Amino acid sequence: MGNMISKLNRLARRLRGSEKGISLIEIVVATCLSTMLISCMAPALLNMVSGSLAGDAAVNAQWYIQNAANFIMRDGQTAQQTDLVDGGPSKNCVYMTWTQWSDFEEIDHYCSYYLSDDALMRDYDGEVITVARDISDIQFSLQGSELTVTITAAPRGDDGDTIERTWKVTLRTVAGAW
Repeated sequence: MGNMISKLNRLARRLRGSEKGISLIEIVVATCLSTMLISCMAPALLNMVSGSLAGDAAVNAQWYIQNAANFIMRDGQTAQQTDLVDGGPSKNCVYMTWTQWSDFEEIDHYCSYYLSDDALMRDYDGEVITVARDISDIQFSLQGSELTVTITAAPRGDDGDTIERTWKVTLRTVAGAW
């Protein structure tokens, strides 16, 4: 029995020494195993990526809303007049005006906000910029000197979920105007 084991060991050493490279059967087996692993992992990987993209879309939409609110609040605090009717119905656009006083002159400014497709546009003294995207609705209303703004965003890739935020800002008054 011991003699037979030693012969098998010598045969195994001889075969190991003469082997170079990989056999065709080993390649086929490795390819099959890799294919099975990838096919099992692919759905989980796609779910992770699509979930991440939907989360990114919601975060982007919230950032757009906040960015728009920052612009509108700053302009609203500076504005002295709007085209909104006090106590009237809300509108999806607004036009604001104000006067900047310096030592030597008065400079009149205007600013308007409106939707163009899904983009919220800001026109400041003729310079138009996009302040937010993925905006599905915006409403402006005026009660006394308080401007109320409600912004609704519909993130891309999100299944119909919307994000809505409301802000209020007090307009700057002109002596005797209110």
